[in-house]
Amino acid sequence: NRAVTSYERSMEFKRPPIFGVSMYKLAWTYFKQQRYHTAVDWFVKLLFYADEQEAKTGDPGADFRAEAYTYIAGSLTYVDFEGPPPEHPYIPRNDVLDTETDPLEAERKMSIAIQRLQDPALIPQDKKWTVEIYKSLAQEFIEITQNRNAVATLELTLQKFPMDRDAPVMQNKVAELYDQLSRLAPEGSAARAEYSSKALEARTRLAQYVGTTPW
Repeated sequence: NRAVTSYERSMEFKRPPIFGVSMYKLAWTYFKQQRYHTAVDWFVKLLFYADEQEAKTGDPGADFRAEAYTYIAGSLTYVDFEGPPPEHPYIPRNDVLDTETDPLEAERKMSIAIQRLQDPALIPQDKKWTVEIYKSLAQEFIEITQNRNAVATLELTLQKFPMDRDAPVMQNKVAELYDQLSRLAPEGSAARAEYSSKALEARTRLAQYVGTTPW
């Protein structure tokens, strides 16, 4: 809590580069305190600040942006999104991955992140960097092997941002993830057949990025 106070005081004078660094550190501190909602709010403010500085100086603030995307995505996955009240001291709190013994149930609970991702009150949906948060959440799910959530996030991203430069990469990743789900499903099961079919369908969609296409 003393770190929060220190970073807030250092932001009283809006002087770059100290202001941007202090804002990043404040957001990071909230993340470490497991106050994920507040952390997301401050990382989004950091992205707006990076936009302002880019307009003034031409510096895109790539490092700030990359960190913000990653921490926002990670924050969205925690079921206990609010965390402890501000006046409480920091005490580590368990979340779903610590307490849920069924991986499928943990994945279901953590899919709340996909709903939060689409909430304009949390994540502005019309900024040039919005798509990067979507992609970061998909990557977060991939890293913790929640392939169903990763597929859902990637398919949502492709639906909302079909012209993104990474669209073919995302489409191919969807096919790969369906392949992985198919291999993990029991031999001869309906789930295995369904995932195999969806993998083929996903690969077929790659054709829309070849030749003369809108993309």
